[in-house]
Parts: sequence; C-alpha cells; structure tokens
Amino acid sequence: MRTSKSITRLLLTITFLTTALNAHAQEENMETLFDLNHILAYVVAALLIGFFCLVFHNRLIIFREQDDRLRSHTQNTQLSMIMHNNKLRVWIFNVQERMYNLISDDGTVRESFTPLDFSHFYDRDDFDKLRKHIASMALGNARHVNLQVRTAPFSPSFGSSRSAAHVMKVSIRPYETDTNGLPLSIIGLERDITDEMEQHENVDKLMMRFQTLFNSSVIDMVYYDKDGYLTDINDKACQSFGIKSRGALLRKRPNITDIEPFKNINIHTFAGYQLSAMAQRGSFRMAAEKTSGRDATELGEAKDNEMYYDIVINPIRNEQGELTGLYTAGRDITEMVEAFHRQKESTRKLRQATKDIEEYISNINYALQISQVRLMNYYPDTHVLEISTDLNSTQFQLTQVRCVGLIAIPFRRRAKGLLRRMDRRDNSSIEVTLQSVLRDEKGRKVWLSFSVIPMLRSDGTVSHYFGMCRNTTEWMATQQLLQEETEKAQETERLKDSFLLNMSYEIRTPLNTVLGFAQMFAQEHDPADEPLFAEEIKRNANELLALVNESLYLSRLDAHMIEMHPVETDFSVIFDSYCRVGWKDVAPGINTIIENPYEHLIVTLDEQSIGQVIQRICSNAASMTKEGFVRSKYEYRQGELIIKIEDTSAGIDDKTLPHVFDRFATDSMGRQCGNGLNLPIAKELVEQMGGTIDFQSEEGKGNTVWINIPCEAKVMETVNIER
Repeated sequence: MRTSKSITRLLLTITFLTTALNAHAQEENMETLFDLNHILAYVVAALLIGFFCLVFHNRLIIFREQDDRLRSHTQNTQLSMIMHNNKLRVWIFNVQERMYNLISDDGTVRESFTPLDFSHFYDRDDFDKLRKHIASMALGNARHVNLQVRTAPFSPSFGSSRSAAHVMKVSIRPYETDTNGLPLSIIGLERDITDEMEQHENVDKLMMRFQTLFNSSVIDMVYYDKDGYLTDINDKACQSFGIKSRGALLRKRPNITDIEPFKNINIHTFAGYQLSAMAQRGSFRMAAEKTSGRDATELGEAKDNEMYYDIVINPIRNEQGELTGLYTAGRDITEMVEAFHRQKESTRKLRQATKDIEEYISNINYALQISQVRLMNYYPDTHVLEISTDLNSTQFQLTQVRCVGLIAIPFRRRAKGLLRRMDRRDNSSIEVTLQSVLRDEKGRKVWLSFSVIPMLRSDGTVSHYFGMCRNTTEWMATQQLLQEETEKAQETERLKDSFLLNMSYEIRTPLNTVLGFAQMFAQEHDPADEPLFAEEIKRNANELLALVNESLYLSRLDAHMIEMHPVETDFSVIFDSYCRVGWKDVAPGINTIIENPYEHLIVTLDEQSIGQVIQRICSNAASMTKEGFVRSKYEYRQGELIIKIEDTSAGIDDKTLPHVFDRFATDSMGRQCGNGLNLPIAKELVEQMGGTIDFQSEEGKGNTVWINIPCEAKVMETVNIER
C-alpha cells in the first residue's frame, strides 16, 4: 500500500513538471527555446526528475525490506506454531566440532551441547543407538535414518515435568556436505509420539480384554454387524449349537433374521429384549444354508433336536444413535429345565423317604458338630457354593466372586481353575488345600482342606458337587515350622561347606612350601642358604595368613554378616586414593591414569565397602598388566555411580570369561584369573550394596570392569575446563 502511494506521488510530480515546461514553452518563442536560460532550466528539471527517481528507488528498497521482514516474521511465527503444536524439536550435529546445536523456533542456535551433555536428554542405550547412526552417516554410509528413542525422565526436551520418559521419533539426514559428498553437519528432527504410543497400547489392551472376556465367557456370546450378519461367535456358543468349525461358520456369515426366533425383528428399530423359548440346535447351520444357498455340512452334523434356551439380544449404537452392531448372550438351560422336571417327579418319592432319613441326618449333624467339619454343595447351574454346619440348614451361600475373594492371592488362580472345572461338570473327585484370607484366634491365616465328589443324575451327568471342608491350619503351621527348621539346617550346612571349600582350595600350596623349607633346615644344607629358607618361609606364611583372612572375610559375606553403613561421602576425594592403593604393586613402566570429572561429588554410600571394591579391582588390573596402561574413571548419572576400570593386559579367552567371578578361577592355560579372591569378594560387596558389576575382556586387548552402584547425590560440582 505504501509503495503504491509513493509511485502515485512521483507520477504526479513528473506530470506537474512536464505540464509546467510545456506551458512555459508555449509562451516563449521557438527561436529562443534553446538559449542558455532554457538549457539551464532543462538541466535543473532533469536533475529534479533524477533526484525524485533516486528517492523513489530508495523508498522502494526500504518498503521491500519491510515486506520481506514481515513475511519472514509471519513464516517464523507459523513455523513456531507448527513445531509447538506437533511437538517438534530440531538440532544440528556439527561433524568437525562434534557439537549438538539446538535450533530455536526462529531458526537460530538456541544452545550447544557436547555429546556427553546431550546424552543426558536420552536413555543411555537409545542414545548409543542414535550416536552409531550419526557416526555411520558422517562416514557416508547412510543418507536418511528414522528411529525411535526414549528420553530420560524429567528431560527438558519439551519443557515437560513428567517423570516418565517420552518416546521420540527421530529423523536424521545430512544438512551440509563437503566437495566429496561427506556430511559437514547432520540435522535431526524429533517428534514426541508418547501420546500416540499410549493410545495404541490402550487400544490394544482394550481389544485384548474384550477378546479374553468374549472367548473365555461361560455363556454363549454372538456378535453381528449393523446389517445383521454374523461377525464373531465364541466357543461356548459353538458347543451349544453343535458347530464343529467356527471358521467355516464365520466365512458363511449367516444373517440374524434367518434364525427362526428372530426372523420377524427389525434390527434397525428394536430396543432389545430377553427371550426364553425352545430352539433348534441346528439353527446356525440352517441359517448359513439359507444365506449362502449351499449345503453347510462342514459346520457339523444336522441337529434338529430342540433345547431350552435363554437369550438376551441388545443393539449397539454410537453417540449419534446409529446402529453399529448387535450382540446376544445366552445359555442352554435344557439340563436345568429337565432337572426341574425330574426333581418334580421325584418329590413324591422323597417325601415318602423323608421320615426314614431324619434320624440318620440327626446322627450326621451331631458328628459334624463334634468334628467341626463343614458340608458344602456347589451347583454349576447357579454357580453358587453353599456351606452348612448340618444337613438341615445352609449357613452361607457364596457366589464365585465371593469364593475367590476369600482365598489368599497366591491360591486364587488355582481356585478359579477348580470352579471352572466344576462348571464344566468334570466327573472326577477333587482333593485340595487352600489358604484363605481369614485368620484364627492366634492371628494365623486359616488353611482349608476340601474333599469334593460329583453328584450324578440318573443319566450319568453331574448335577452338583458335594463335599466336606476342614480347618487344617494347625497341621499346616506344623508343616511350615518343620520346613523352616529344615531350611535353616540346610543353610547352616551350606555355609559350612562354603567355608571349608574357601579355606582348602588354595591353602595347600603356601602350606606345603612352608613345610618344605622348614624340613630343609633338618637336612644337610649349606648354612649360606638359611636366610633364603627363612625368607621363603616368611613370604609363604604371609601369603597363607592373607589367604585365610580373605577366606574368612568371604565366608562372612556369604553369611551376610557384613553390615553396610551408608553415609554422605565426597567420592571425588576418596576415588584417587583407593585407585593408587590398588596400583601400589604395578609393574615399572605401566602408565596409571585417573580421570576425575568432579570437583565435589557428595553421595550416600558405604565408603569402606566401595573403597574395597575399587582397591581390589585396581589391584587385579595391576597384577595382570605387563605393559601399556591402567585407567580408572567414574561419573554420576540418573541415580547411579558408574565406575570404569580398564587395563591393557593379555585379556581372557571366551571360555574362561564367564568364570572370572568364580573363586580361585583359572583360564584355559592354567593361569590364575585375578588375584585369588579379589574378584569374588568385589562382586559380593557390590551386590550387597544393591549394585551390579560386569567384566568385559578381549584376548590380546585387555580387560574392562564396569561397576554400577545406586546412590543419591547431595552435591555435584564438575571440574571447570576451559575449552
């Protein structure tokens, strides 16, 4: 708009000057038109026109710059909104400087990080994977890589304070390349897909729960689509309707209106109902034949016999009230109805026999009262368990949910299995002992022993289950006490064997040496050799004493007799001293390196135990290294103190490596791996501090030991290094 106004003003000015010159020229005589005065006027007019053109050009450039800045600001604002709304973050890795530059919304570098600092934003394993892809791309081996990584908890990736890690989808590709096509910088685009992953997981869990409920239901369940065609049917319904091939039935997709009881319903308008009626067992086969117009013998044999069936049919509608499907839930109640008929027929006979068994029942009730035994009846038809103290009355009626709820959690799965077994009317007896959540007068959880047998009808089918329930808490308490005493005796024996093994495994060599040189004093010998004999006896006696002390200390560790006393310790101060004590016997010419990245690192741990671990691992590295270097370093990351000790020894072969923490382990050449019990003691100390230790070795290249100790950092000050 401003540019258009400026052009208009300039055109009006030029028009005005031109009109003025023309008017003046008409007033003057044509002969005097090119005299000196007129020429000067023409020059002045030309200069004025040129001046106005320059001003116009200058204003035009300024207006264009303003328009460009406005468009750039608009684009940056749009980009910022896109990155914020889509949870995007952009960073650029400078290959030569090995720095990660975090890009802000306006395209400038917001902050730069070293690889170590940048790794704190991510899970350690995932950052190693990302770093390997970047290294491969820097060598020209890849052009575009997509991968998923997890951020560290409380990572400031998007300013979120949530403790759980984010899941990021990262796309990396070269950003700038040199003349050889190798990347000078690599750009990474991150998008937070945590919510998407959680949504997918929730959908999968919901579908899995639905399928589990649908397929494990003890009632017949059938699902139809919005047009009434069969979509799914569970195994219980296939069993009820004699369907042998569930897959064949689903492929034929019969319609619900082709089933006799539902042929007159309008699936789009009805509100659902419950129906109890006679049904044909071959209803689905006849519906499949009617829908497809072909024979359906593969579904099973034709069964036209009728059954009593109880069914509920309901429509499924969305929020707009549109029909999305139908489901039916039913069960075959033929046996229950027939049982009712038989029961009615037998009532007359039972009444006649009642007087004869009343005295018998009275005797049984008295026996139950004296023995504190409870009678129980379980009815698969109603899924109800009845508990009674005598034959005349029922004390409790428990549903399946209540029955399982009274059983202790470790035994509930077994209880559910027994209930399902009785629901299937398994024709076999049940003997089981379960722990309940009830407690007796001594505060102990009550153990109940069940002895159940199936009660058969005249046709051999199971009508219900009858049995007895006994309180066996006292007997189980005695058994448990006996087991605990047995385990204590076995543990005592194991500790004794461990102690004897540790004492006798390596004790023979120094002891034989001491005895051998002592016997040489009694034999004919050169008196000049006596100092050598005495020195060998002294050295081997010291080795024997150290070995006995190590074995006793390891035995105390095995018995968990060493107590841990975590205190606040400045680890940056004690780390150097423990490393140097461990390297006191290092061979001449071996370079010892200690990397301490902290000025102060105050953590809560057992100083004596961690010091022993560092000293023993360093001593082991020094004893095995003949040339090169031994190096130790540490860092604190995500609630763990991570210590790394490496050396340039001959290494350990693959067969021996899994046994380096065995006591007095040797390699395939018969050489001792480590220093006696140093590694086993270090491993026991680390594990009793709640940490982990890992020994890595490559034959010919040396060993590396990783130690992870969980602890809490109180103060953390890194060493300031000028870059």
